[in-house]
Amino acid sequence: MILSFHPCFDADIQIILGDQILGPDHVQCIERADAIILPQACTQNLYEACARSGASVFPNYAARIRYPGKMGQYRLFEVLRLRCPRTYCWPSARHVKAEWDRADKLPHSFPFLFKEDRRHEGEGIFFVENPGGLRTP
Repeated sequence: MILSFHPCFDADIQIILGDQILGPDHVQCIERADAIILPQACTQNLYEACARSGASVFPNYAARIRYPGKMGQYRLFEVLRLRCPRTYCWPSARHVKAEWDRADKLPHSFPFLFKEDRRHEGEGIFFVENPGGLRTP
């Protein structure tokens, strides 16, 4: 039996979770499935439940779950020894500003991009042209 959580792919059973949490009925369907099609916005909880089931799961989000966010992607590139732009990981813009104020020098020059860790699809990206661009709340 093929189970689909994706709204665009019909299967023997199709479940559109939306903002619902994974319930016992969903888990039963997962456990009976031979193959599972995941949605684009797949939560870690849903992925792990499907991966544990022993069914074939598509797509395989293992790397996305293991290496979450921008910093996780950077770590994955390092682990696989893949080329990527020079990257510095900071806990927050406030930490960058504190480092700049303390040392009066960052390990990179202006301008640069500041990307928030858990944002995607072009959100959470800021162009920092000069030290004035390091404003923090």
